[in-house]
Parts: sequence; C-alpha cells; structure tokens
Amino acid sequence: MANQDDTPPEPNLDDVNADSIIVGRSAVSQKDVFGLNRFLAKVRRGDMARANRFAVYINGPAADNRDREISLLCEEAAVPGLQLNYAPVKLGNWTENRVSGLEFYGDTASFTFFIDSSWTPRAYFEEWMSSSVDPSTKEIAFYKDMVGTVDVLALNKIDGIVGQWTLYEAFPRTISLTD
Repeated sequence: MANQDDTPPEPNLDDVNADSIIVGRSAVSQKDVFGLNRFLAKVRRGDMARANRFAVYINGPAADNRDREISLLCEEAAVPGLQLNYAPVKLGNWTENRVSGLEFYGDTASFTFFIDSSWTPRAYFEEWMSSSVDPSTKEIAFYKDMVGTVDVLALNKIDGIVGQWTLYEAFPRTISLTD
C-alpha cells in the first residue's frame, strides 16, 4: 500500500494560467503537450502503423492448397471498424445515452489482390462463390460449407506482429471489376 508521503502534491491552481492544462498532477503549457517536438519525440520513440505492412491468411471452406498462394497475392486489406450501439435511457427528467451493444462499423472487410498471368486469385474466389450457390441450379450450399476464416496481421518494420484480427464465418460477397 502506498504511503501518503509518496504521492505528489496537488498542483497549485494559482500557478496555472489560461494557456496551461492539468496533466496528471502538474500544470503544463498547452504548447508542451500538443507541440510539434512532443509529436516528433513520440514518433521517434516508437513507430507509426503502416498500411502496407500486413499479412493475410485466407482459409477457405474446402481444403485447398491455393489458400497460401492467394494469401501471398493480397495487396491491400481493410478491416471493418467497431461501433458502440446506444439507446436513450430515461432517468427522471434526464435522458442519457447508454451503451447497448458493439458491432462492426461497415459490414464488410475489403481485400485487393494482385492477379497473376493465370488469373489464379480470380478463379479461386469464383470457385468459392460457385460452391456457395450453384450458378446453374441456384441451389444454396449448407452454411458451414461456404464459410472460412481470414486472419489479418498488422506487422512492424521487422515483420513482428503488432495486431491481429480473425474474421470468422467469412465468405466472398463481391468480385469487383478487374482492370
């Protein structure tokens, strides 16, 4: 248990002027908190997330030896954000918004792939989609037979994993125009 003598003293509010803010237990100039030098020091101490440093592992519904090859050809990955749902709650004369759930912001993840000369990625996703709904009979497959998982890893400059998202029950919804 901490001794009361170990705690820093409360800031003297007489020393705080209009250009200062309280950070922790001390008054600091806004220039010091939000200044360019502090930002540069933060970036130099650590690193910034890099949109081009990621790895994607696609695991389709069928055991397919092309999963790894397709994963290697992923050029761009966009993972959906998160959004808190809220509902108004009446408390006497007051109405407060209370959190009532969590869901993805945007209902899709988006991936862009390099296309090789044999059009392997396009064929892979067309086959996946055709196994979900037969193109000629329009018969729909069982759900468990049409979904897979997608692991998206955020990487640092030396390929260390700094973030990971797994998309469960994933399936291709759209194949965009190919340039």
